[in-house]
Amino acid sequence: MSYLEGHRQRLRNRFNVSVLGALEYHHAAQVVLANNCPGGVARPSEEDLSVTRALTAVFDALSVPVGDGLIGAGPRAFSINEAGLLRANAGATK
Repeated sequence: MSYLEGHRQRLRNRFNVSVLGALEYHHAAQVVLANNCPGGVARPSEEDLSVTRALTAVFDALSVPVGDGLIGAGPRAFSINEAGLLRANAGATK
């Protein structure tokens, strides 16, 4: 196993123990994902959207809906849900 694969596995294990344990302990009805934008612009990057959608799929599989994904930058915030970008197929062209 490479260092990177080992690092990813450790992160998965930590996620499973801390996040999933907290959901169960607090009987969470939904989650809201949030992260800060160090660039100072409250707009999600492609990576923000990708990670948010991947986590949304994980929580959907656990029957815990994601209420929103928020991007904060100083006093401003961007709602991924309000922009219609929370689901993987959001914004797809036909």
